[in-house]
Amino acid sequence: MIYVGGHTIGVARCSSFKNRLTKFDPTHEIDPSLDINFAKKLSKTCSNGGDNAQQPFDETRNDFDNFYFQDLQNKAGLLISDQTLFDSIRTRSIVNAY
Repeated sequence: MIYVGGHTIGVARCSSFKNRLTKFDPTHEIDPSLDINFAKKLSKTCSNGGDNAQQPFDETRNDFDNFYFQDLQNKAGLLISDQTLFDSIRTRSIVNAY
């Protein structure tokens, strides 16, 4: 059984996702699974606050709702493990169901 959605509540520190924003891999500066506008927002958050700056997993950081899943559909999953839930054919239908 697969459980998803725990990250609909809370925040992550820049140190947890900054690797997606610069020198992602030899062929991509930014993680290609990340929406470019969301990447710019994250870069600003991290440059202003450093590794300890916090970014909510979704816009309603304290509510268990479906904004987290909508963000995944829009390439705005904060952590690479979150975005993989939508990018993977095995779990995409679960994200879409929420």
